[in-house]
Amino acid sequence: MIYKGLDLHGINDIVEIDGCDIFSRYPQRINDKIGHNIAYQFTSAEIRLVPLGKVTITIASKFSFIQPKCMIYYGDFASPEEFIIHRERTFLIEPLKKFDIPVKEQTNRLDDESDFSLDVVRIILHGEGFYIKDISGEYRLPNSSEIPSKKVLSYGTSVTQGIGATSPDMSYPWILGRNLHMDSYNYALSGKCLCEEEVVKFIAQSNQYDVITIEASVNMISLGYHEDEYYKRLKQMLQILRKYQRDSLIVCIDILPYWADYGFVNLQQTSISNSNKYKEKLRLAIEELNDKNIILVDSHNCISIHNLSSDLIHPTNHGMVELAYNISKEINKYYKK
Repeated sequence: MIYKGLDLHGINDIVEIDGCDIFSRYPQRINDKIGHNIAYQFTSAEIRLVPLGKVTITIASKFSFIQPKCMIYYGDFASPEEFIIHRERTFLIEPLKKFDIPVKEQTNRLDDESDFSLDVVRIILHGEGFYIKDISGEYRLPNSSEIPSKKVLSYGTSVTQGIGATSPDMSYPWILGRNLHMDSYNYALSGKCLCEEEVVKFIAQSNQYDVITIEASVNMISLGYHEDEYYKRLKQMLQILRKYQRDSLIVCIDILPYWADYGFVNLQQTSISNSNKYKEKLRLAIEELNDKNIILVDSHNCISIHNLSSDLIHPTNHGMVELAYNISKEINKYYKK
């Protein structure tokens, strides 16, 4: 969305809370409908601008359940520092310092080999309850030639949202977009991902995507959903997506390995099904839809147990890289057919 002359990438609403206009990945009407505020959390949404001179921007965070921080990229190139945001932090943004070669030649060489123009400043957010407290200076929106033309959307659980990644640019959907040379959109919902119809319809109509990945949903197992209900919701999701995304490749990632697959039990959860039954239902739904542009990715080929964190469900940074690499490998196989 466009806000204060900035491109808020992966953000779709501004929600007023205690006098602060905080960012939300989903429209507030969707948040209200499904009864949670997980959409206020970010692991890879971005504030994008092209500075025309010195720009001062103060970014603040209303909450701190997840440590608020950000990274700054110039096009594809990361500034080698993470910035912790204690309530608020002011940044001086200006055009990247040019090296001692002609600007046109330098820019052309870098842009020819890059997904994003070097002129585009990308502030990548990690945390929750972000808002812009102040901004001044001259800047403009990136134009279409300065960002990737192709788009990949990711929907899933906390794993897809990026919980477990310790840096703003380490969620697997963000890395997947980079691997595929596509612009990445992350609509995962930590602790939820229940394939609600309202959520699915919003996602399906939010943009036009070249690739859509679905990682759904170990949360439904943990919350006590029977595999038949999972099948019903997942198949409906695929049908809605196909209605609005006629040309997209839809990539279904079956239940990712987690503690229950290795014999552990969580007495606080109310599971009446298991990942094997869910996987069978996912395969059945895909077979019944008989759509060559809906593919299944075997999760056990995606990530190894030693790249999970100590909770045996969320990937570490290494796990995020492994997931992105293996999913992009399956997508590239499809495109080579």
